[in-house]
Amino acid sequence: MNKGKHFTVHLLFALLFILISLALYYTILTFGAGSGSHKKKIGFILDGDLKDNGWNESNAEGIEAARDNLDFELFLQDNIGGSERRLYDTVRSMADKGCRAIVLSSGNFESMMEKYSAEFSDITFFCNASNAGVLNFVNYSSRIYQARYLSGVIAGMMTESNDLGYIGAIPDAEGNRGINAFALGVQSVNADAKIHVIFTGSYNDSGKENEAAKRLISEFGCDIYTAHTNVNSTLETANKNKVHYIGCHRPTGSESELASVDTDWERIYTDLLREFMKGNIVKESTYWYGLEDDYVGLGFISGMVPEKVKNRVESERKRIVKGMDVFSNMIRDDKGNTLCRSGEIMPDVRLVDDMNWYVRGVEVLDDKDQ
Repeated sequence: MNKGKHFTVHLLFALLFILISLALYYTILTFGAGSGSHKKKIGFILDGDLKDNGWNESNAEGIEAARDNLDFELFLQDNIGGSERRLYDTVRSMADKGCRAIVLSSGNFESMMEKYSAEFSDITFFCNASNAGVLNFVNYSSRIYQARYLSGVIAGMMTESNDLGYIGAIPDAEGNRGINAFALGVQSVNADAKIHVIFTGSYNDSGKENEAAKRLISEFGCDIYTAHTNVNSTLETANKNKVHYIGCHRPTGSESELASVDTDWERIYTDLLREFMKGNIVKESTYWYGLEDDYVGLGFISGMVPEKVKNRVESERKRIVKGMDVFSNMIRDDKGNTLCRSGEIMPDVRLVDDMNWYVRGVEVLDDKDQ
């Protein structure tokens, strides 16, 4: 073989090797893209059953929709309950699988995980309804109290007894915001109405919730009541006693339901996690999602609600959208103290750190009454 032919053969082999190498590289790259290995991994933890037809299910549906919108890999765990050990083990497992963001969707998870923050310093924890000041914790809250205010307008205009009921879980800042907002909505249209509140001590005790509903109806004459719990578990009680109920998390279609106070978790989790994936999240901050951008609202208003009531609700909704929040202008507590003055808007820090009071017209039953 002469030198020219020898060089040509070597050149052909070299080109063939390069082409095979490029094809193999392209195949591996394509396989990696299809396998999801490039995707962000995000954990999501629920305290209750993701099929509870209430808080947990609506949150699960929201994060699953956000996953589809943003194309990340989701690790979801439900039924943690109040077990710190189970929560820690779940976080540890998610961290080991490569999750660098974990959403703690229950308000009590933040206090359970705070002492472990240094151990998971490379993970961003998103804490619902929290005011944690830990470096790698990010707080997020829906302004669901704005929708509760609107539901109060409905209750205040439609009550015939002027006695309204509210079943609360825990008297913390989030729970009290809801009660006070509902009461302010009622009072904006009915100065004579009273709001009777019973706390159950739990978000997941249907027995106590139904006991509370029965007491509100039989002892206090409430013809409309609402609840801030995980599931709409007292609808049968409302139907049986022929009173009206205002639900939350999702419409039920019950004959007694006047409206449903809902949060668009798909939009919240999509927007929040999109910013995280872009690297734009500011830690030790609180991200609020409100009615002005349709993150919260009345997802359902029954045909039983008269047009004049719907019109007033719409008028109040527009007022909030224009910037005058629920906790604004003159507000006095049940002891007569002035908490907010005309033209003022209560700052968010007070809504989180200073909501241990109730507005006039709210009657909270204490331990001896329960």
